[in-house]
Amino acid sequence: MAQVQNYSAAQFLETVDRHTGLEFVHFSSPLFSGCKYISKQFRTLARQFDAQLSFSEVAIELQQTDLIRTFEVEQLPTLILLQEGVEVERIESVLPPDELTEFLELCASFYVEEKSEN
Repeated sequence: MAQVQNYSAAQFLETVDRHTGLEFVHFSSPLFSGCKYISKQFRTLARQFDAQLSFSEVAIELQQTDLIRTFEVEQLPTLILLQEGVEVERIESVLPPDELTEFLELCASFYVEEKSEN
């Protein structure tokens, strides 16, 4: 799980309903410097949270309105935490590495514990 899975918009829409567990998704575009910054952080975070989360990066373009509407992507970067393919958390800004790490630690402990209690 330590790798970041890269998807096109079409691939992600076709497969998201089959995703299991916790998945942190970065909706990105190479045109935005903030997205490039998050992409670099994603590789490190994927190794750090290997046992709790999977990481995906979805390259989107403005004409891909189905994906933009489905996930209500209003700005880039948009980071969404999915649990069993359903959105549970969202970040619509660039966070410093320590804040993003803290966010993921809290989410992983909450959602992994919640799932094990059910």
